[in-house]
Amino acid sequence: MDFVSKYEMVKFSPDGRWLGFTGETRNLEQEAILVVWDVEGRQEILETPSCYFCTLAFTPDRLAVVAPVGQDLHMVDIATGAEVWRVELGRFFGGSDVTSFEFSPDGAFLAVKTGFHGLRVLDTVRGGEA
Repeated sequence: MDFVSKYEMVKFSPDGRWLGFTGETRNLEQEAILVVWDVEGRQEILETPSCYFCTLAFTPDRLAVVAPVGQDLHMVDIATGAEVWRVELGRFFGGSDVTSFEFSPDGAFLAVKTGFHGLRVLDTVRGGEA
């Protein structure tokens, strides 16, 4: 994990198998990234763009991870790297920064806290606000 110069947020998946973190790359562009690391296998299994000072959350089934990218919140399938869904943050939060989020135990909802507009609950199955 020496390709990252700054670590911002670190979280384990619910089963402890994976470690997710956001940070800044050591390359010249110093890009913000989200990385998922296989703890037992000691190898990276996902790297995707993210944002600086971002939080992240694993779905309860540990198959996907969520992190902000630009003005959007996106969920990425860990196995394939494919985007599962994307939420335009400005649509729900008026451009306010997302400061934290957490999944419901069944993964159907995502509670999102923002700096100015308080708390919103998003439906991860149907999309939109719950």
